[in-house]
Amino acid sequence: MSVPASSQEEVSRERHAESVSRAGLFLVGAERSGTTMLRLMLDHHPSIAWQNEFEYAVDRIGPGAEFPALGSYSEFLENHRVFRANGYAIDPSLDYPGLVRSFLEQRRARAGKPIVGATVHRHLGRLLHVWPEARFIHLVRDPRDVAPSVIKMGWAGNVYHACRRWRDAERDWDRVAESVGEGRFVEVRFERLLADPGEELGRICAFIGVPYDESMLSFHERTTYSPPDASAAQRWSGRLSPREIGLIEGSLGGLIERRGYERSGHAPVVPGVLQRHWLRIQNKAAHVRWNLGRYGIGLYLRAQFTKRFRSAASWARVKREMQEIDRSHLK
Repeated sequence: MSVPASSQEEVSRERHAESVSRAGLFLVGAERSGTTMLRLMLDHHPSIAWQNEFEYAVDRIGPGAEFPALGSYSEFLENHRVFRANGYAIDPSLDYPGLVRSFLEQRRARAGKPIVGATVHRHLGRLLHVWPEARFIHLVRDPRDVAPSVIKMGWAGNVYHACRRWRDAERDWDRVAESVGEGRFVEVRFERLLADPGEELGRICAFIGVPYDESMLSFHERTTYSPPDASAAQRWSGRLSPREIGLIEGSLGGLIERRGYERSGHAPVVPGVLQRHWLRIQNKAAHVRWNLGRYGIGLYLRAQFTKRFRSAASWARVKREMQEIDRSHLK
């Protein structure tokens, strides 16, 4: 008995999607580029489970593709806030690639879905040491909107230093994209995702090999995030001064235009030696102020002392106290 063409297409699509999942499927982009919202959208697809903040799979891989010793890596995971929140089992019988792959398999099994992916913001090329056939969803956002968001998170004290996170992530992505070739990634602009989420999610689903599902747009009903709002894009023009815009555009050069964003028309600012020195001081001072506001002077000073002069166990205890405070601020 012949199989109807529609059934054959469905089977072929399912096999393709499963092969993509086995090969490794990753959402990549700079922090504060909208990856959390897109991750929630993907995770609400009935066939897709998505792991957040999966940097712990690559942070300890050496620049020459050296995998970490499993003992020290297990200790690292025991003090990692995101890993502990996930509660994954560490199987000592596995080698390093098998172990980090097992975390995604645990995520997939818990969700009861055939496909699993993960979000990674840095060391993107190291993913290929574990998943050599990996596929990627690259999300990019205007760096002039990313920089103020980075400052708000307390990760930088001025736009000159804040935009470096975007620059480093995008340069990293360029190297990965050149290595894997066009057939293994899809490019997504955050601004287009906000303006027409159904269209953009449809493109992503086609890349993965699953049909688009309307439930992806209902993520805000079960999370603390708001639905897509096109007015949330391109807010930088009303938030940044001409000098701040010039600092970002002067620092990033042609990379802004290569990502499809037009320059503002303001004069680019390239700081000299003394200006760079002042920006570093400003950045460090703002970082200290933010930490004091988040953790309080007592915990902040204990953290500085134990990190430098006490045992690893003492630092781990202080770090966990700080992580509990961080967790209480998560959206």
